[in-house]
Amino acid sequence: MLIGAYIFMNVNPLNLKFTILLTLAGLALGYFYTAPPLRLVARSGLGELSIFLAFGPLLTLGTGFAVYNGDFLNSPHFLNVLLLGIPVGFLTTNILLINEFPDMVSDIKTNKNHLVVKFGKKNSRWLYLLFLILAFSSSILSSFLMNNNLITILSITSLFFGLLIFKHIFKNYDNRELVKSNWNTITLHAIFSILLSLCLIFGF
Repeated sequence: MLIGAYIFMNVNPLNLKFTILLTLAGLALGYFYTAPPLRLVARSGLGELSIFLAFGPLLTLGTGFAVYNGDFLNSPHFLNVLLLGIPVGFLTTNILLINEFPDMVSDIKTNKNHLVVKFGKKNSRWLYLLFLILAFSSSILSSFLMNNNLITILSITSLFFGLLIFKHIFKNYDNRELVKSNWNTITLHAIFSILLSLCLIFGF
């Protein structure tokens, strides 16, 4: 308790302010994803955008502000932490997207106008691929800026496995075999996130 109080008393006031603001923003996006009056899930892509932000850049930036000892906003680490949140956000969005496929008919009835409802299953396959490419291209960009070769290797390898998942989605987007892609999308996100953390620790 005393240690926590010491850390709180010695934290940079600007960092504390942004940590609180980003936390509140993430909570608001999560709550209003389904809650009225915003109900973002029913607003043609705003639901997916809110999940991308809450589980991507807002998450990594909030962590950065919380742990950095100094002026994080004007530090050279701010851009790196922002970029690191982008691939995680897109991979989380793909988990949401792929789980919208089997629910499309019932979601139409409940007015959940998400991206799969808006574009249909067949066209939404390409959204999955787009988010996949954006995830790993942003990860490669961050690896160049941080001069971290391990992240480059991880990104290229993960993209390869992501393309295999997309290949399965392309063939099975409208049948029960799609469940394999649902699980593999979650697995890809989990493994990439864990290995990305290790790359930041041991990167060269």
